[in-house]
Amino acid sequence: MAVVFLAPVLAGCFGPPPPPPGTRNLQLVMGSMNPLTGALSSLGPSMENAAKLAVKDVNSANLGLTITAHYEDDKTTDTTAATATFNSLVARGATAIQGPCCSGVTGAILDLAKQNEVVVSSQSATSPALTLDRDNAGYFWRVVPSDAVQGKVLSDLVEGDGVTDVRIIAINNAYGTGLAKVFKETFEAGGGTVDDPILYDEGAVTFSSQVTEACASPRPEGLVLVVYTDEGATILKEMEAQGCRSAYKIYGSEGVYDQAGTLATKAGQNATGVWLAAGIKGTNPEAGSLAAWEAHYKAEYPGSDPLAYSAESYDAVMYIALAAFEANSVQGSAMKAAFHKIANPPGTACSTFAACAALIVAGTDIDYQGFAHNFEFDANYEPTTGIYSWWEINASGEMTTIATGKSA
Repeated sequence: MAVVFLAPVLAGCFGPPPPPPGTRNLQLVMGSMNPLTGALSSLGPSMENAAKLAVKDVNSANLGLTITAHYEDDKTTDTTAATATFNSLVARGATAIQGPCCSGVTGAILDLAKQNEVVVSSQSATSPALTLDRDNAGYFWRVVPSDAVQGKVLSDLVEGDGVTDVRIIAINNAYGTGLAKVFKETFEAGGGTVDDPILYDEGAVTFSSQVTEACASPRPEGLVLVVYTDEGATILKEMEAQGCRSAYKIYGSEGVYDQAGTLATKAGQNATGVWLAAGIKGTNPEAGSLAAWEAHYKAEYPGSDPLAYSAESYDAVMYIALAAFEANSVQGSAMKAAFHKIANPPGTACSTFAACAALIVAGTDIDYQGFAHNFEFDANYEPTTGIYSWWEINASGEMTTIATGKSA
C-alpha cells in the first residue's frame, strides 16, 4: 500500500515527464505597432497587413507555436501615446512587439522594453542613435539597415547628379537629425558643401520660415528633404508660393517614398499643370526578394500592392517567431538569446516558418533569409550593410525606379 500511495506523491512533486525532444507547445502574445494615423499613415495599413500575414503563416504551420497578436496605432511620431500603447500591450501579456515604425516612437519605448524584457522588432526605425547612443541589452532588433547606411547611399545619389552644395530641411527627431547628420558628414567628406540642417518640430503644419531660410541667397544647387510625405508636400507648396521651387534639384529620403507617388498627389500641380514633385529623386530600402514578396502579399490581399517596409514588417514577426521556437520559450530574455542563432550563418538557409521550424525540430541551426533581406546581424542586433533603390518622380507625377542594388 505504501508503494501505491507514494507514486502519485512523487509524480506531484516532480511533475510530468518532459515532452519529447524537438516538440513545442508555445503560446506567444505579440503586440504590433504601426502608423495607422499621422504622417506615415499611407504606409501603416500595408505594414500591419504584412504582420497579420506573418502571424497567419506561423499559426497555419501548426508546429507548436501559436501567436495571439494585438494590433495598435503607433501614430507615427506621438511619443507620449507610444509609451501608453506599449504599456497596454505588456498588460495584455505581450513579450514581443513588431514595430513601431519610426525612430522617435521606438526610442520612447526602448527603456520600457528593457525593463520589462520585451523584444522590440522594428521594420523601419532607422536612426543610428537608437543603437549608438544607448544599450538596449538585446531587446531592440532593427530589421532594416540604419541610416548610417542610407545617408551614404543618398549622398552618392546627390554627388552622382553633379551637385556640390546643398541645404537640408529635416524633422527634429531621432530619424531626421540622425539621417541628416550622416548625409552631411558623408557629402562633406566627398568634397561637397552642406549648411547646418534647417529643422522643424514634430507636428508642424506650416513651414514658411524653414522654406524662407532654405531659399535664401546665395542659393545652393540642391535641397535634401529628410521629412515625411505630408510635410514634404506642404514644403513643396510653400516653395512654389515663395517662387523658389524651380530653383532647386530636390532629393528625399524614404520618408517621402511610396510606390503610389503620394508625395506628388498631395503636393499637386502649379498653375501651368506641372507637378511640384516632378524631378525629385531619393532613396528607399530595397527588399531582397521583391517579386516573391509581392506575389505572397497579393495572394493574401488581392488588388492591394505591398508598400515600403511591408516586407520588413513580415520579417520582423518571423524573427520573433523563430527566436521563440528556437528558444522553446516566449520570454523576451530567451528570445533575444536565440536571435543570432536563427538570423545568421553558418546555419542552414531557410525562408518560411514551416521550413525553418522543421530544421530546428531536427536539431539543425538555421539562417532565416526573409523577404526583405538576408543580411547578417551584428552585436547590436542590426544589419551593417543595406541594399537600396534610387527613385525619381517623373513629369507625370509617377514614382519610378531609376537604379537598384545600391549599397554602402
